[in-house]
Amino acid sequence: MSSAASRTAGVFIKTTLQRGTKWAPTAVKVSMTLSHFEQDTDQDNQQQSLTRHMTPLVQEYFDTEWGRPVTTEKEMFELLGLEVFVVGLSWNLILQKREALRRAIFSNSIETIAAWDETDVEALLIDASIIRNRRKINAVITNARACLALREEGTDLAEFLWSFEPTPQSVDGTKELVAALKERGFTMLGPVTVFALLQCTGIVHGGPS
Repeated sequence: MSSAASRTAGVFIKTTLQRGTKWAPTAVKVSMTLSHFEQDTDQDNQQQSLTRHMTPLVQEYFDTEWGRPVTTEKEMFELLGLEVFVVGLSWNLILQKREALRRAIFSNSIETIAAWDETDVEALLIDASIIRNRRKINAVITNARACLALREEGTDLAEFLWSFEPTPQSVDGTKELVAALKERGFTMLGPVTVFALLQCTGIVHGGPS
């Protein structure tokens, strides 16, 4: 295991295990490697554990990027978009598609993405190199518009996430932040997705300095 992974191993996180028809929170001691890459959430915040495999591509991302502080709006927006796209899929697939997603979507300015309409969505849906999911593409556009709304408050997405108090230290602790983001127009963001974003951008649990 890399030095970055070893520093984050053994962190307690909140996950959810399905017991019958009820969802019961359980504290599970896992390495941050598994906690980040094995859990997602859907728009209704219903947590589910999805089996992931630590492929060389995912390991490289974890070793070289994950947990390093992200402070620019554009990079934070791209990582937020990847968290939206990964719901129900594997991180290995998302990382395989990352450059295509960047070319087609995230290389554009937030202002440009916010101005996209149905014609632009249809054009993306015929691009076989990306994740062709209408709901997720629309969510990225909606979130771009929410980023512009944040600017009207005198802040931006990165600054807003870094300055939010109290800083969430668990999945359950993100509820206030999730509510604040949704109030400002962000979509497809549940507690697990938001906490994963905070982890991968270095806002919580440090990451390598």
